[in-house]
Amino acid sequence: MKKSLLALATILTAFGMNAQAQEGPTRAIELSVWSPIQLGDATDSVKGVRLNIFYAKNDDLTGLDLGLFGLGYNTGDVKGVQLNFIGSVVEGDMSGWQTGIYTHTKGEFRGLKGGLINLQGDDFYGWQAGAITLADAKVAGLQTGLFNKAGDMRGLQLGLVNYSEKLYGVQIGLANINVEADPLYFFPFVNASF
Repeated sequence: MKKSLLALATILTAFGMNAQAQEGPTRAIELSVWSPIQLGDATDSVKGVRLNIFYAKNDDLTGLDLGLFGLGYNTGDVKGVQLNFIGSVVEGDMSGWQTGIYTHTKGEFRGLKGGLINLQGDDFYGWQAGAITLADAKVAGLQTGLFNKAGDMRGLQLGLVNYSEKLYGVQIGLANINVEADPLYFFPFVNASF
């Protein structure tokens, strides 16, 4: 019995160590020209500062992410500030400030997102600003842009064209579309639903 328990503990420990090894260590500073030409590995996490010239890729990031001409890419979560000229992509959740020509968060976002084109996969809480702001799921807060789209808008959309599948709030713009509204799903200038 003791040998069976020892064998089971050894197997579980080996699997646990393997899962940790895949995530990679945590670094205080990451410097990147173009991943994989960077100090750490793409599976490393950063708690501190990440600087990139063209492209940096890491798992989680907590702190500051600065890209001179670049794109900051994270396969995990981000807590902090992402200032990348080309853009920032986060596969996990993000809380903080994200800006660049292109921003894309696949998980939940809490904070301020600003850029020319902003994509949001999961729920968004805060302010999304840009020329084009697209959120597939719920937006609780404010969207400002030339074209704003939300799955479930709870707050204010301010732009030239505003679109929502479901609206609990106000749309102000030249064209306002609330798909669930009956009988008027389109209304110019101001549209509200509560």
